[in-house]
Amino acid sequence: MSEKLKRPVFWFFFGWIFFPVLLNGQQNPFELSPRLKVSKDTAAEKNAATGNPFDIREDIPLEKPEPAPIAPQIQQRPSGVQPLSETHPDSAFLFGVILTMLILLTLLVTLLRPVIGKVYKAFINDNLLNQLHREQGAVVLIPYRLLYFMFLFNAGVFLYLILKYLKVELFESYWWMLLACMAIVSGIFILKHFAIAFLGWVFPIEKEMRVYSFTIVVFNIMTGILLVPFNIAISYGSAEIINGAVYGAVGLLLVIYLFRSLRALFVGGRFIAVHKFHFLLYLCAVEVAPVLVLIKLISLNSGFQLPN
Repeated sequence: MSEKLKRPVFWFFFGWIFFPVLLNGQQNPFELSPRLKVSKDTAAEKNAATGNPFDIREDIPLEKPEPAPIAPQIQQRPSGVQPLSETHPDSAFLFGVILTMLILLTLLVTLLRPVIGKVYKAFINDNLLNQLHREQGAVVLIPYRLLYFMFLFNAGVFLYLILKYLKVELFESYWWMLLACMAIVSGIFILKHFAIAFLGWVFPIEKEMRVYSFTIVVFNIMTGILLVPFNIAISYGSAEIINGAVYGAVGLLLVIYLFRSLRALFVGGRFIAVHKFHFLLYLCAVEVAPVLVLIKLISLNSGFQLPN
């Protein structure tokens, strides 16, 4: 392109670009700040006019809300329900005792099921009891001794739970208290068997005393089995269940004792009419005295008092 054409073209484009600037008071058409300012003001006016609390107000600075502290979740306990550790501070110890009781019961029932069946039949029938006594002889066989040991253990656990129920503390240690309860139960019945044997040796009623001693063995074996559910209920039940189990177990023991006394009358009925004094002496010394001593021991260590 020639020099004559270049110069007019340059001035044409120069004037086309800068001529609108001169007309607008020398404002830059590419500057966007006035337009943004107008749009912000318009948005603020619209927000104020609508009255919507969810609209964003440009004239009010936004503050970042502080996060609320997260409270630890507390597991609510149903009303009236207490954990086992509160109702029984010795819950871990009781768990081991009840587990031992169940293992012992399972082993003996598995190994000595025929013997337990015979004991149950002798428990409900007097003739079968005499027949079973003749089969086992003068000396109690080992299976019956094992079952009798189960009774002494379960009865000791029951006495331990009753003392805890009455808030009687013989020892601070749970182990010593359980061993003391088992020793009390074992001492009562061992002395009773020795007293029966002694009476049979002194008086001419040795055969009847052996039958009566074996009757006690049979009834105690059944009592040891029947005490198992009551021990579990007293150990792990609620307050209502524990109260019902305690009264139910005491009632059961009373019924078994009366039933055993009735069976004892059949054994020595022909001697009672002739030896009334000796019968009353035995009744007071062997049957009543141990129970009174045990109740007196409990009353000395608790608020429980015997009626006058």
